[in-house]
Amino acid sequence: TSTPTPLPSPSLAPSPSPEPSALSVEPSAGISEADLFNALVAYRASHGRTPVTREESLCVYARKRVAEHLGKTDLDNHAGFNRDFDNGSLFAETGGFTQLGEVLAYLPDVQTGTQVIEWGWDSSPAHREGLLANENTHACIVGPPPCFAGILGHK
Repeated sequence: TSTPTPLPSPSLAPSPSPEPSALSVEPSAGISEADLFNALVAYRASHGRTPVTREESLCVYARKRVAEHLGKTDLDNHAGFNRDFDNGSLFAETGGFTQLGEVLAYLPDVQTGTQVIEWGWDSSPAHREGLLANENTHACIVGPPPCFAGILGHK
């Protein structure tokens, strides 16, 4: 049996880790979750990578992570993701994954899913590597602007 391990997470601006929120996170009217996922699929295809499947359990977890950042202007340096990994809830909430990684972005001026991918993550080597890793078979990206979270992994 393999031990679940998280993908390396890139460092971002640190901030205190908030407590999980019960806020409902609805997709933005301007950038839907479908737009975000399609932008990821197109991005991976344009780089010759294998396709990924949208996984609702990853979307649910990503929505939780976005809710933790609402009303803030900085990100938590993946502290919430690491907290959930350490206490075991990450894999319990996403079910069946043996490896997961997170990408976060604070982008107040984006208008499209492609801008989220390119402006938020393409210019960062660690984010780019996570988005393009062929090992990732499942993914979801969510977020009402300005906060976006992507969870990628494999079973």
